[in-house]
Amino acid sequence: MEDSIWRLKNSRIKQLCKLTWDKLPMDVKPVVSKGLTQISDVIEWSGYIRESLDSLGVRWNPAKFNDWGTITFSEKDCINLPDEIIVGAFVHELAHFYQSILTPGNTCLIENAGDVLPKIWGFRLEIEALSKKRDELNS
Repeated sequence: MEDSIWRLKNSRIKQLCKLTWDKLPMDVKPVVSKGLTQISDVIEWSGYIRESLDSLGVRWNPAKFNDWGTITFSEKDCINLPDEIIVGAFVHELAHFYQSILTPGNTCLIENAGDVLPKIWGFRLEIEALSKKRDELNS
C-alpha cells in the first residue's frame, strides 16, 4: 500500500495497522488498495459519531461518500485498549470495506463480512477479543 495512505499520527496505532496489513492475505491487498484512500486518526470522536460507534475506536463510514475510502481511529478510545482489540477493530473495518468493493450495495453481506472475513484471514483471536469487549460494554 502506498505510504500516502498512512496518515496516522499515533505511532502505536500506525505500527499495529502496518503489521495487520502485512498479515493480510495477498489476494485481499490489491482489492482494498483499489479504493482505500487513507487510514487516519483523530484525537476523539464528535458526539454524534461516538453515539453510533460499535467498533471500539475504529470507524469506516460508508454513508459519507466523500470519505468512502477512509478508515479512522480515535486515539482517545484506543489508548487503553489492548493491541489485539485495536487490530480486531481495524481488520473488522477493513473487511467491511473489502466486501463493499466486491458486493457494492449488499448491506447484509457487507455487515456480515466484518466478523467472518477476518477469521478466514487469520485474525480469529483478535476478532474474538473484539467481540468479548463489545459484549462487556453492552452488558
